[in-house]
Amino acid sequence: MLRNLSDFLSGKASIFIILTAVVTFFFPQLFARVKGDTQTVILGIIMLTMGLTLTPGDFKLLAQRPFDILIGAAAPRPFGPRILFDPPAAIREQEFGGRVLLVCKILDR
Repeated sequence: MLRNLSDFLSGKASIFIILTAVVTFFFPQLFARVKGDTQTVILGIIMLTMGLTLTPGDFKLLAQRPFDILIGAAAPRPFGPRILFDPPAAIREQEFGGRVLLVCKILDR
């Protein structure tokens, strides 16, 4: 049952996120109440759907390529001062990073 739920959520998550982004862009007032605790719950659901797609093979791959993990953990560090001193630019960088991740996820299918 958990596997079926995982397959369903992972198969539809990208489409749902893209449609939500399009609707949010054209009708931002529909999502004005999404802030604070509601935003935290929504992010938790998104992270859950991402986590449900992990397989033992994914962890094996991570164990075989520790340098990639090091790069992923160290890469955000140089941007910390920019976030502190120039928040608008940092937000643009984060949005760009989110778009790159979304495209990578879609192309991975």
